[in-house]
Formats: sequence, structure tokens, C-alpha cells
Amino acid sequence: MKIDAMVKVGYRDLLEPGKITDRHVKSILTIGKEAGGKNEVFIIVKTNQLETGRKYKVNNNIEQVFLRFLKEGKSTIRFKEPRHDLSINSDPIQLKAFLKVLKLVNDGTGSYEKHLSSLYADSKIMSVKKKLAIVGKQDFSVDSKFPRTIEELKICEVNMKYFDKRILHLPNLKTLCLSKNQLLEIPDAFGSLPNISTLDLSDNLLGSSRAWNWLTSTRIVNTLSVLNLANNKLGYFPLELLNLNNLYSLNLSRNQITALPGTVGFYLKSIRF
Repeated sequence: MKIDAMVKVGYRDLLEPGKITDRHVKSILTIGKEAGGKNEVFIIVKTNQLETGRKYKVNNNIEQVFLRFLKEGKSTIRFKEPRHDLSINSDPIQLKAFLKVLKLVNDGTGSYEKHLSSLYADSKIMSVKKKLAIVGKQDFSVDSKFPRTIEELKICEVNMKYFDKRILHLPNLKTLCLSKNQLLEIPDAFGSLPNISTLDLSDNLLGSSRAWNWLTSTRIVNTLSVLNLANNKLGYFPLELLNLNNLYSLNLSRNQITALPGTVGFYLKSIRF
């Protein structure tokens, strides 16, 4: 099924800074399945600038459909991944028919196969990005959520004094860089993230804190392998570091540590300082 529409793509995440469309663009909306493909249904948005189209998965991927202005030929489809909103202006009758098919597909009820178009397999699908880099205050906002799919996150030079609690809701996070800020401590809850393997906390102010309990969580002690604590005004060696069973790279340079515990070699057998 195809309809002509004016479509605006809204980007709900920091993941795609600067990509906030400010106007509707003449488009063709298609809902269908790839020829010879799996039993998955997609919506494709084609424009003159993007002839191959953007492809959005429908099955179990619709967060909400806004229908308040449907009688005026206006609606918005909100996707779970990627976190995009399709704001649609079209003929009310065509739009209602399109959304009816969408509802049947999303609910998994009724007969909708006859309404689906055959899609070309080479249409561009909107992939879920897994990296986010924020460098400088101009790119940093506290109002947006971080996508839960992020695996690599970098937030540097934003004058951060307090740990951003949005990070605690990123279960897939593996690599985190918070260097060149003014962090005073890391919350205990951070140690419960299940996949952290590389952590860069260099150039902060963690030496003024004795809050290192986050290094004792049963999760982080088994996942963390690379830790950078350089230039944190540390005048002591945090003994909690000895809990990190799989740590092989530890950077403590540019601190004021004058001695290491004699048991470092016993507990951190794989370490390379």
C-alpha cells in the first residue's frame, strides 16, 4: 500500500545531533514486505533526495501512533528503534486506510497481506547506532535520554561535576569515556552495569573522594579490563582496585601516588601499569 504525503522525521535522541527536521517534505509512504524475504513488514519513506528510501521495521517496533488530528489528515508514528517520529500530513481517507493496515500488522490480527506492497530488498534500513560522542558543552544536553542500545559512550569536556545518572540505564554499555571533566565521585550503582569493560575517567577530580565502592560490585569486578585514572589528584592507591579480577590495563599516571600495596601483584596478576 502506498500513499502520497508530506513527512517530517523527528529525531528523539542525542545520538543524531543536528538532525532535527524543521519542515515536511513531499514523500511516498509504503507499507509492505520484501519480495522473498521473511515475514517482516516495513514502512518505507521515499523522497526526491532519498530515492531508495528509509526503511522502518513495523513488527513489535511501534511505540505509539498519535491520532488526535487524524480527521485533518495528520498523524505521527513513533518508532521504538530507531527513536524516530514520522509526522505525516496526507489526504484523510488515504491516511486512515494506511494506519488501519498498520494497526492490523502491529496487532497481528486480521487479514492485511492483500494490502501490503512488495518492497525492494535494497531499500535503506535505518540501523540502530551504538556509539555516541559528546565533546564540549555545545553538544551536551540534560533533557534527552540516551538510547538504551548504546555500547560506546563518550562525554568529555562538558564541565561535568556530578555523574550523569542516565548512564545507569544503559545495559549494553561496554566502553565509557568521561575524561576531562570535574567528577568528584562515581556512584555505587555504576558498578552494577553488566557489560562495562573499558572505562576512561582520566583528568577528573576523583582523588578528593574515598567513594570507591562501585569497584566492589560482583558485576564490574568480572567485566572491567581497562581502567584509566590518570591525572585525578590521587594521593593514594584505592584498595578497591584489587577486586578487579580481569583488569589488565591500569593507568595511574600524573597522580601523587608514592607507593603501591605489596599485594598488587598477587591480586592483579594480569595487570600492565
